[in-house]
Amino acid sequence: MVNLLAEPTLRAHAPIDMTHPIRSFFCALMCVTAAVSSQTLSGTVVTSTALAVSGATVTATVGTTSYTATTTATGTFTLTVPTGTYTVDVEPPGGSTFAPARLEARHVVTALNVGTITLQPGFSVSGTVLYQGGLPVANGDTDIIDAVTGQKLFTPNDNTSATGTYSMIVPAGTYKVVGDPAAGNYLSVESAAFTVTGNVTVPTITLPPGYAVTATIVDATTLAGLANVDIDVEDPTTGVRLQTPTDKTSATGAVTVVVPAGTWRINIDPPPGDAHLGQQLNNLAVFGNTNFGTLPLQTGKVVTGYVKGGTVGIYDASIGVDTVLGPVRRYTSNNGTAHDGYFNVSMPNGSYRILADPPATTAFAPTLSSNFTITANTTLADIVCPAGATLSGVVTGSNGLPENGVSVSLNTTSTGAPVTSSGLVTTTPGGYARRVPLGTNTVTYRPSRYSFSAALAVPVSVSANTTWNVQLPAASVLNFLAPGSNPTTIVHGAPLVFDAAVMNATFSNAVPNLSIILIDPAGGISTVIAPFPLALGPRQIILAPNVALPLPTVNPAHWGYPFRLRFLVTDALSGAELDRDDLVITIT
Repeated sequence: MVNLLAEPTLRAHAPIDMTHPIRSFFCALMCVTAAVSSQTLSGTVVTSTALAVSGATVTATVGTTSYTATTTATGTFTLTVPTGTYTVDVEPPGGSTFAPARLEARHVVTALNVGTITLQPGFSVSGTVLYQGGLPVANGDTDIIDAVTGQKLFTPNDNTSATGTYSMIVPAGTYKVVGDPAAGNYLSVESAAFTVTGNVTVPTITLPPGYAVTATIVDATTLAGLANVDIDVEDPTTGVRLQTPTDKTSATGAVTVVVPAGTWRINIDPPPGDAHLGQQLNNLAVFGNTNFGTLPLQTGKVVTGYVKGGTVGIYDASIGVDTVLGPVRRYTSNNGTAHDGYFNVSMPNGSYRILADPPATTAFAPTLSSNFTITANTTLADIVCPAGATLSGVVTGSNGLPENGVSVSLNTTSTGAPVTSSGLVTTTPGGYARRVPLGTNTVTYRPSRYSFSAALAVPVSVSANTTWNVQLPAASVLNFLAPGSNPTTIVHGAPLVFDAAVMNATFSNAVPNLSIILIDPAGGISTVIAPFPLALGPRQIILAPNVALPLPTVNPAHWGYPFRLRFLVTDALSGAELDRDDLVITIT
């Protein structure tokens, strides 16, 4: 038997296009290479009946560089690779009936054995891709997407033939096929979902024309083009990401993607380890071929660390970065964790905290890191997520009907500190679900503006997945606060102009107290108008349009961060909150 595991070969490899929003991090994370030492990456490939697979090709990819080896008679492989985060692909030997396999985001810092990789029985998925008008798409890429997770499968040799036909081998499951154009301004198209339990022929996919969106991504200081920057296009309303196969910048920073007419959100994501800051451009209108010109990226600092449950790294945890002031959620590229919990994000100098949010399939809840300040590349202490479970339910209003738009927040019962920095809003029909730490926390359900229901705060004990349905009480007083003639960004020293309304929602007289406070980005509270009684007759509403309100002097360090102007209605006797409304403003 010839030993095929002598020195693995180094070869160029096309960038891996992973289009699912949650998985896009891993596509970028492959590009990280510490390049300071070499390590071994090993494992074993077997069939679904535990037989060793000899002659399978194993490819570990970081960025556009790949390392390959072939499995031995016992199914083992060993690669020598630089430190970094890799995708590991396994292609069965020629003539095999098994499907290829892929492992995501394997972080190699010491010798890593990825364990046993099992190849599942495979089935053929075939079909034809045409351009609108009937011409075949020759040498166009096709992809298989898991219809449940959105993850792209590894499917070698998936380009179309001269007649537009394709054939791929996949395991049993439910999938969609994405047909990509080979040239011209044509859109990628995703097929309807289909289930594979045997060989499947997919209906013909036809690619309609679209509009070319071009740009050049450069360093903000040197104006040099930035290579391998990922460009993703999303629907700003739904967050659904378009299929854009040519979405990586060239060596000169140039990129072209083809999209339908519409208004889109564009994410610009440098590869991990690159200190350039990602950007999110909102509400970009495309109704013809569009050139957005040169888009500069500023440089920041690289922040690394691990998210763990106990002492074990959590895979695929989401990393959210909030400024300490505000807090303001920063847009970050590569915001997920590798197989061992490793993360790598870039951000500008400043003070931050990280919200680590494990997948719902884990036994852990989100957690906030301690505040930290960065002025240089920084490695954080491990972020340890507590044991958790899912809290879910349906919120009904005072009328007994499910109520949408209710914010659901958690605070510790003992201190009142927020459990996480992100809230949750009920969706149709009034449902909510979130991972929470085990134990008892105060859960606050706060209805949306103009609701005739009042907020409700209740202690909820969670020791396992828990369903907690609530009905909100009827509101006695409603208040509404909205910007007036001034924008919500105002110059320091200028008055804030706003419109306000207060309504007695009952059929009896009411004399609640009304006050206005200003909450600065650090959480400090300033009284703008002290509580005063406001007499309201049954169902009476008082309107106050274009109120010019002088604001107190604020700390210049807080300029540019969000303040909250809170319009608060309380019971005159007990001081209990009856209703409140916040207007977010920025002082410059």
